[in-house]
Amino acid sequence: LKFAKNTLAKQLGNYRPGQYIFLNVPAVSMFEWHPFSLTSSVYADHDEVAVRVLGNFTRSLSSAAVAAVEQRKQLYVRADGPYGQVPLDATRHASAVFVCGGIGVTPVIGFLRTLFDVDSVTESYAELGPETSWNTTPRADPAAIFQHVHVIWTVQKEEQFDWFADVFRACRWQTQQYPILPHLHVSVHVTKPKNSSKLALPMVAGRPKYQPALDQALELVNGAPTFVFACGPASMVTNVWDECVLQQARGRDITFHREIFEF
Repeated sequence: LKFAKNTLAKQLGNYRPGQYIFLNVPAVSMFEWHPFSLTSSVYADHDEVAVRVLGNFTRSLSSAAVAAVEQRKQLYVRADGPYGQVPLDATRHASAVFVCGGIGVTPVIGFLRTLFDVDSVTESYAELGPETSWNTTPRADPAAIFQHVHVIWTVQKEEQFDWFADVFRACRWQTQQYPILPHLHVSVHVTKPKNSSKLALPMVAGRPKYQPALDQALELVNGAPTFVFACGPASMVTNVWDECVLQQARGRDITFHREIFEF
């Protein structure tokens, strides 16, 4: 869903990556308000949320949206927000590790669209060439503080990567056009692939192993301050949290932030 930004919040500079918004859809209910993570860039002219049909409200919302399209009408929504603040500081943290599961990737998409200014991309990415690697070239300025962005996304089926494949490709395009942008690392872990031998990068079969992933992220910045963001099922978030605690006990400078998506 796309809708107009909160004009006052935009003028006051209140938009930040990783925020959420409450939505009311009168065609579904006059009184129900539900939170959704913003997938749009801070710099976009509109707000955007991605809705996965998982319950009664989202099912009714999907039906109302389809009906509006078929009738060539706009779907009226009311928005309250944005809310929340994720403590990622690009002037302090040398790298960011985004760990997400399923639809928990939505706040991460807002981060990526903002960090890599995806909305400015108009090319078709035809010049990217074969997707033989999703580890982009190093920054032109290695002394700059914010150097690496890691995305570790777990999904059940390979088709789920298509939800935001265009965003990841646009980020990859941007890093090749503007080397000053952070070095991008993407891995999409498919737990129930149809055929694991036919998965194309950045997809790999199986669940991620968080200890070596965090070890690698910290090694790339020589142990400099690292931000870890986990969003998804409670069990996944807890596993990442536990690993961050172990890393902190070893003297690693990690800032951990979590959000839990349970349905």
